[in-house]
Amino acid sequence: MLSVPINKACGLDLHKRFLIATILSRSDEMAQKRFERNDQGILDLKSWIIEKQCDVVACESTSDFWVPIYDTLINHVTVIVGNARDMKAYSHKKTDNKLSQN
Repeated sequence: MLSVPINKACGLDLHKRFLIATILSRSDEMAQKRFERNDQGILDLKSWIIEKQCDVVACESTSDFWVPIYDTLINHVTVIVGNARDMKAYSHKKTDNKLSQN
């Protein structure tokens, strides 16, 4: 568990061929970007998350899609991987357009 304030958090919505990353900040700024779910896309995601100075990244444990993302990010930012049922419970609904923001 993080013991420092979270200023920027990134939520990932993982799909078979791509992912959507949404960064939310305490100052209500939002940035969203689509990445291919291949090696280059995941490296681009890592660069974007570092550039945007995210404190934490969260995603669902969808199939094994999360594994290469976790492996790429874990040495650079805190990564939370959660069960889809538990991640959805916070918003009580699941919509593909807003999933990465929850």
